[in-house]
Amino acid sequence: MKRPRKIERLYFAAALVLLMSCGGSSSSPFLGYEVLFRSQYLGEYLQKQGSDYLVSVSRNTPTEKGLGLVRLKLDDLSIEVLDESAVEAKDIFLSETDIAFRDRDLVSWISNEEKRELSDFSTKKLSGFSSLENFWFFSFKDSENQNHALCISKTDDSFNSIALDADVIKQEGFNLWVQSNEGVQLLKLSSCENLSVESVQTILPQIKTQYLQTHRWNNKTQLAYLDEGDGCLKHVILNEAYGLESQKIVDGKPDDSYVGMDIQFFEWESQLGLLYLDGWELSPKIALFDGATWKTQSLPAFGASGFYNQVLQVEGNELIAAWHSFRTAFSNDDVSFEDLVLARIRLDF
Repeated sequence: MKRPRKIERLYFAAALVLLMSCGGSSSSPFLGYEVLFRSQYLGEYLQKQGSDYLVSVSRNTPTEKGLGLVRLKLDDLSIEVLDESAVEAKDIFLSETDIAFRDRDLVSWISNEEKRELSDFSTKKLSGFSSLENFWFFSFKDSENQNHALCISKTDDSFNSIALDADVIKQEGFNLWVQSNEGVQLLKLSSCENLSVESVQTILPQIKTQYLQTHRWNNKTQLAYLDEGDGCLKHVILNEAYGLESQKIVDGKPDDSYVGMDIQFFEWESQLGLLYLDGWELSPKIALFDGATWKTQSLPAFGASGFYNQVLQVEGNELIAAWHSFRTAFSNDDVSFEDLVLARIRLDF
């Protein structure tokens, strides 16, 4: 594989000034919503890597060849091409150093600037990825709709895998949040040396969701998820044994909404926050929880926005976020079908 290369974009410079000056009031609508930066044909399957980078895919367009899998450096807004062949990359997952993705039916990952491929499996969906001390750990669904957990040794490339009876929603180390016929369950797996399911616990009985996020706040596990049964975004607090302590509707009207896709947690002062997508309105929203009640706010984003949300920074009363948008109309009547958007949002609403 060719080593990653940098592409400097001169038109990023003006946005850089805005991005790095987070303080102060905003003159934009809704108490301070402001687009800091927009780049066409970028932003799908967006993921944040540490505090310095965003990884996404630049696809082919009718007039231009895409850049492939790319990384945007936030301090100077330059683009680094990681894999120019991966113009069809999807399901991007990151560790601090490594990047995994699916390109058509092949799972690949980049470690120490070397590209590796999971050639023994034809893959329909990459569900999770972790870079451990001695292993790479994957969860995925193959072309026959069978789910797997897989460990690959970093020393000799040997692997150990097991079949799973449920779809993986979220992977956290050896803990897998899965969707089964019983509802949302937590599978705890053993080590890679002897990969097996150690325990299964049903956390949300009879709940169906593809969108779930976890966060540790006030020394308790917080869940936020889109309940696909009634279309509402819900918040659950779990006790130390992962038992249900409380549950609230954050946003939505039962059977009259579809809100809570692409969820990201954040913290602001003493409050818990959520950035998420309203699937009916196709726009980003934020919500804040003071420990007792949730309040929500829609953001006046253009076009269909709020996909693959990423929280970049919380400073003072402001949140810097990134997301993907499409069908975005500009003042000169041009339309972008692939946009990366960086925005500044005031939180004191």
